[in-house]
Amino acid sequence: HLKEKKLNPATTKPRVLIIQDEFGKMLTAANRAGTSNMFPEINSLYDGRKSWSLGTKSQSEPISSPLLSIISSITPNDFLERITETAVSGGTLNRFLFVHSNGTGGKRLTRPKEPAQNLVEDFAKMLVAKLEILTVASSGPIIVDPDEEAWAIWDDWFAEFDKSFLTLPTPMQDIIKRIDSHTRKIAAVFAICAGRLVVTKDDLVRAIHLADYIKTSTLKFFWGLKYKSENLLEQRV
Repeated sequence: HLKEKKLNPATTKPRVLIIQDEFGKMLTAANRAGTSNMFPEINSLYDGRKSWSLGTKSQSEPISSPLLSIISSITPNDFLERITETAVSGGTLNRFLFVHSNGTGGKRLTRPKEPAQNLVEDFAKMLVAKLEILTVASSGPIIVDPDEEAWAIWDDWFAEFDKSFLTLPTPMQDIIKRIDSHTRKIAAVFAICAGRLVVTKDDLVRAIHLADYIKTSTLKFFWGLKYKSENLLEQRV
């Protein structure tokens, strides 16, 4: 995908949106010799990298501050047949936001291709422009934190989230353990879109609604998934 984008390694902070209509193809590639480093690389890109390289002769120069987004789809049965325990326990899946659909109601849509890419690109440009305005006088990392009212709401929500989290089977915990960090990021996006570097109550409440929906979707999608081995420590190693 990155080769198809013909990215210039010298480009500052490239943004790449990959729309993969069949997530099963990625899962197959991730389990194939020669491309089995796909998910570890995706994990490292999610966690933030100052630079990244394909590691191939055709592109030995690193890409500066890469930002990667992936949108994909797959049927529940196909997904559960292809997914590995390593992808669950190793943290790859909890870096994705899952939305489950029962396929009923609504207008039938074809695969979103260029229109969706254009929408995401327009949104990214708008977000970057607002950040540049908000951070014009800053020379270091930018922190977008909740205000006092939002912090109080966050504390209450997180306490409930953590309480329910601890009652879940280990595979379910491994899949949703980043929901709280996703929530903070979504709230920060709402704040930046409003031209602020402070997350308000309204920003956080909107993010929590989305996070609760994502959590419900994810648990519904994966419920009943079990590890084959009882030795969880060995799996994590």
